[in-house]
Amino acid sequence: MTIPIITAKGCVPLLNEVFFEFLDESGFVYQLHQLKQGNTYEIIISQKGGFYRYRIGDRVRFTHSYLNTPCLEFIGRQKEVSDLVGEKLHSEFVRDVLESLPLEESCFKSLVPVKHPQEHYLLLLDDAKHNPQEIAMQLEEKLQKSHHYRQARLLEQLQSVRVMVSSRIPEIISLYKTSSGKKWGDLKYDILATQPIEKGLLIELEEACFMNHF
Repeated sequence: MTIPIITAKGCVPLLNEVFFEFLDESGFVYQLHQLKQGNTYEIIISQKGGFYRYRIGDRVRFTHSYLNTPCLEFIGRQKEVSDLVGEKLHSEFVRDVLESLPLEESCFKSLVPVKHPQEHYLLLLDDAKHNPQEIAMQLEEKLQKSHHYRQARLLEQLQSVRVMVSSRIPEIISLYKTSSGKKWGDLKYDILATQPIEKGLLIELEEACFMNHF
């Protein structure tokens, strides 16, 4: 729906091909020129090929303007919600939380739900300058700004978040997915996984992180 332009320092919508409308969290619909900078919207598109007012599920943020045209940053999918016990974590919230943490060295960041031995969340990182326990404490504090997550923690339905750091994490996940039948082109790393991590993959990751200490 957008095209990156170097001089724009962002992504500009394809104005000649798509008619855009934008839905905010209150249910109001706006046209492109009515957007407010800094706000997040769900995209509604109408195309020459036949789609009319189609909600594609993508959420974008109006970051800045280029030649009076809003530049749009992809935030996530509308339905990207993880819900183990009613905590209802949304990818947009998780993205903001991770961006606020001191993770400048990390290229790979993914928060995944875990069901064993008790429900909790696990942050996977390929690199970090701070130790995992310190990152986990900061992450837990910020996740509890979500009302539903905090309630789940207070009711002891969720254990505290954990953090794993290993340069091998992206490779292990890729190999595990391809061995499970996924094609390389289908591999995608989500800022928030919406399905609990498989037990076999979790064991491989724990072993890799254990070996990092030796």
